Amino acid sequence: MEIKKIKTVFIGCGKHATENIYPSLRYCPIELLATCAFHKKNAERNAKWFGASHYYDNYREMLDTEKPDACIIVVNAISHAEMACEALKRGVNVFMEKPPSVDLEGTEKIIEEAGKKQKVAMVGFQKRYAPAYVKAKELIGEKGFGPLTHIQTKHCTGRMIQGEDFILEIGIHHLDLARFFFGEVDSLFINASGGETGEAYAVNLKFKNGAVGSMILSEQQSWFHHNERIEITGSGNSIEIDNACKLIYFNKGQEILGIPVTHLFCGKQGEVVWEPNFTSLTTENSLLYQSGIIGELQHFCDCVLNNKKPQTSIEDAYKTMLLVSQLKKSL
Repeated sequence: MEIKKIKTVFIGCGKHATENIYPSLRYCPIELLATCAFHKKNAERNAKWFGASHYYDNYREMLDTEKPDACIIVVNAISHAEMACEALKRGVNVFMEKPPSVDLEGTEKIIEEAGKKQKVAMVGFQKRYAPAYVKAKELIGEKGFGPLTHIQTKHCTGRMIQGEDFILEIGIHHLDLARFFFGEVDSLFINASGGETGEAYAVNLKFKNGAVGSMILSEQQSWFHHNERIEITGSGNSIEIDNACKLIYFNKGQEILGIPVTHLFCGKQGEVVWEPNFTSLTTENSLLYQSGIIGELQHFCDCVLNNKKPQTSIEDAYKTMLLVSQLKKSL
């Protein structure tokens, strides 16, 4: 049976879009109609590389001419709200990179337009779709893990491009993961330090379910070394996710259910370890899959084809943007 494909246009031909998002489209039921970029030569290049028939330097013209089912937006966040709303006004489903906007007002405009047209508006919080974090979510939901008590996270990178907002562009990932694992945040407190070498933040969280959390967010380390770590604690059991690709379950001896046998092995006594096998060149072991990019795009397609609400819908993204706003006001 022929698979129905979503007629899609793509706004953005920068480094992240070209190296990560475009190559992931081949794993989705997508027919790429056209590309668009501020510099038309870049749109032409990506159209040729990734099989689109047309290319533009005006996204409104592209939307009006191509009449797509969906639009993917991967540009500077300052343009997200405007572009997403223009697509939604035309009855086009939208996938956009995080953050959905640079502020709450822009996010609210997208919510309003998506509601009017009853179209999918999804934000690319890719880490929710990364296998290590998906498996962690499954495990903490099992009866044997016990009530959640504490989450500790580290997300430290190299210096951001001058003028970019580190919390909005990078810290937002772990704020969203905290909500993904523990639910909504009741209160938070932030301490900051920094200077010429970049910013660093220590964040304390109290969740509505009574659990607590702590985060270290920093742009004072390196893009080429270890960047992130998450520890989740229940009543005696705990999980560590190291650099988004290795999961260790520390347990009190009971059998661990819910993890496929693929990539699973026993570590020290009381440990179960999961990690991908990067030497096996399969889609499931690729960085695009392990990072959650393929997963988020497949989820978007499933929502468009089956008229479903995305896990990281614009409404859900608004709750993460509220945390970003609260942190920035506290600085």
